[in-house]
Amino acid sequence: MKEMRNSGAKLLTALITMICITSIASGASVTVDSRDVSVGDTFTIDVTVNPEAEVVYSAQYDMEFNPAILQVTDQDTGDFLTQDGENSITVKNDFNNTIGKLEYGETRMGVTSGVTGAGVLATITFEAVSAGSTDLVLSNVVVGDPNAQSIEGVMLNSGTVNVSGEPQNPQLCTTPDPPIHNFGNVPEGETRTWTFDVTNCGGGTLDWTVSGDQSWITVNPTGGSTTTETDMVTVTIDTAGLSDGAHTGTVTVSSEYGTKAGTISVNVTTSPLAPTMSADSLDVAPGDTFTIDVAVDPAGNSVYSAQYDLTFDPAILQVVDHEKGDFLSQDGANSIEVKNTFNNTIGKLEYGETRMGVTAGVTGAGVLATITFEAVGAGSTDLELSNVILGDTSAQSIDGVILNDGVVNVSGSPPPHPIDLTPTALDILDPIYVDYDHPLAATISNLGPGDVQAFNVTLKVDGVVVDEARVDGLSGNSDAAVGFSWRPDTTGSCTLLVEADSDGEVSETDEYNNTFGATAEVLENPTPPPSGAVVTIPDVSATGRITVPITIENVSNVGSCQLTLNYDPDAVIVSS
Repeated sequence: MKEMRNSGAKLLTALITMICITSIASGASVTVDSRDVSVGDTFTIDVTVNPEAEVVYSAQYDMEFNPAILQVTDQDTGDFLTQDGENSITVKNDFNNTIGKLEYGETRMGVTSGVTGAGVLATITFEAVSAGSTDLVLSNVVVGDPNAQSIEGVMLNSGTVNVSGEPQNPQLCTTPDPPIHNFGNVPEGETRTWTFDVTNCGGGTLDWTVSGDQSWITVNPTGGSTTTETDMVTVTIDTAGLSDGAHTGTVTVSSEYGTKAGTISVNVTTSPLAPTMSADSLDVAPGDTFTIDVAVDPAGNSVYSAQYDLTFDPAILQVVDHEKGDFLSQDGANSIEVKNTFNNTIGKLEYGETRMGVTAGVTGAGVLATITFEAVGAGSTDLELSNVILGDTSAQSIDGVILNDGVVNVSGSPPPHPIDLTPTALDILDPIYVDYDHPLAATISNLGPGDVQAFNVTLKVDGVVVDEARVDGLSGNSDAAVGFSWRPDTTGSCTLLVEADSDGEVSETDEYNNTFGATAEVLENPTPPPSGAVVTIPDVSATGRITVPITIENVSNVGSCQLTLNYDPDAVIVSS
């Protein structure tokens, strides 16, 4: 009787809820998701429109949030206004991370009809930069019909994001990292400028200063405060009074949360300039993918073609791509690659390019080619240029080309391979009977290439944990079978949910795909098999022989059958 009273209470609650919802949801609505996240998470929030009985042709909204807790990284158009395959146009898509505000507007185009189905108007990508709670408050919401009239009575359902965890400290980042630059050949008495970027890769506010250690190096600005914006620093060199030859200095960006020091170099010339070919230098970390420019400075010569070989240590670097630059096409003329190969086994690139369709060469400095490398091991490797030829308009080699080799220093520990656990299947053996043990099998997949240590997997029925299993480990891009046992105590429909890494032991690339659900119908106990059957053996003569077959069948998948034979062993032979 107690169970029946609870069932009645649930039914009454459901009816009351249905009545309340029916009375409230009488018009169109705009709804913003709510989420619980952690500091450092990047996540999405959907803005959903439900027209109810209205026909919608356009929609707009403003949204406010706390920029000290969240920062917008993107705002993308959804499929609400194009759900029938027609076109739409975004008329406004702005966000301001300083004041914490987004603005969005979109309208259908090329048709006269509107849409009536619910859907996502826009999806906002946020980054949680500090702990706390912030409302996502809608305002200036206008939902328009095909007559360009505002639909009245639109209900606004603002969202909330709760961010847990320790506030993220600021982190100094520069581009390039560190701020290294080679100005190449510069005549004595001239100036050159170059810029690099300072950003805050962490949370909060980053206060920083920048300085040069040589009198011929100046920087502007000399410091700043950065939250999410990018600040540009201009480095100026003045070669007045410098002696002929190579000069180096250091530009240092300092903060409480890190320091970046880069080498600034220049070759001062007081005699006629010589053409140069230079490869960049860079400090990177294992796992980084980065680019190296091979640049040419003609130093007053007219260059029509160029080629080079470049060698590197393949145990430290591997080439991903080798692309043509704009040096030989800087004036808009065409050029053609005559050689572009690389060999990651021996660590060597070969490149050649020539202008075509014109008789003139180029005289301005520029990038001949850009190499994309991946750092696969720690250490230092020279980027050594050889077989370099700069050709003039007469197909003659230009003499005296200076080669400036590059260096790549790879330091640090390789980043861990990503891990992504997700249940992909739950096998339920039908039928399911109340008060009997039933085995279930779940498949847990690791979609990432990284290996994972031990983790727990739970089975929940209607939100209650009924069994738990421990997976000792799972290799990257592989599956594991996990067994559970479930003994239902009530009949009816049940919702089963398998959750991988239920205790949150594993750091994953996607923490929101760790569950897999299914439904099962629990039935009453089946009728047990009959018992007490009697087999009668016909009368036979003393010397006669008769075979009596006895068939035993359990008509259900529960319970058991038992056969008891009472017989005179002197008169009956039993075999199976």
